[in-house]
Amino acid sequence: RRALRIMDALIKGLLERGFEVYQEKDSFEVTIDGERLGFGISEDVVSKKTQPKDTDLDGYYQFGHSRFDYVRVPSGKLCLTIHDRSYFYSDNFRKNWRDTKRKQLEDNLDAFVIGLIKRAAKKKEYRLQKEEEERKRQEMARLREEERQRQAELNRKIQEERTRVSNLITDAENRIVDTNPAFSTITGFEQASVLGKNP
Repeated sequence: RRALRIMDALIKGLLERGFEVYQEKDSFEVTIDGERLGFGISEDVVSKKTQPKDTDLDGYYQFGHSRFDYVRVPSGKLCLTIHDRSYFYSDNFRKNWRDTKRKQLEDNLDAFVIGLIKRAAKKKEYRLQKEEEERKRQEMARLREEERQRQAELNRKIQEERTRVSNLITDAENRIVDTNPAFSTITGFEQASVLGKNP
């Protein structure tokens, strides 16, 4: 019942501050400044020693060095937790608020709301940073594609110009070693008939 009273007070406090609160299956979510954060309440458990059961050797038998079995039992201490499913990890942010000897969880509700607000601000900052990185990556990809298209167009124009202009290549002794197709078209001489001759 105490956990229900705490969650009721927390949800009312969040709604009074103008935040949207949703129930998702076993937990709650709140939208703060456009960012969704999950939160919930749980009870801490502790391990307690118990006397081992007397067993006979016909059934299940547990070998061990301890004369005690340990069972996990509820401690009566409650814990409020921020469930952040984002991909960034910032260890500087507190995620859990617990009952302590000096302060009950009911007295930490304002601190928990402040923690939610700080976490949402950090999450938004991280999201905006990732969006900016993605925008820059897309801009670089666009510039690379434009450069590739510009280079392809330049190569096409160079090839077009080569076929339009008559070219012949000579060696050091001024003998023709190669011609392009435009040379034959313009001059009327076949490539084989001029190779090795002086222009």
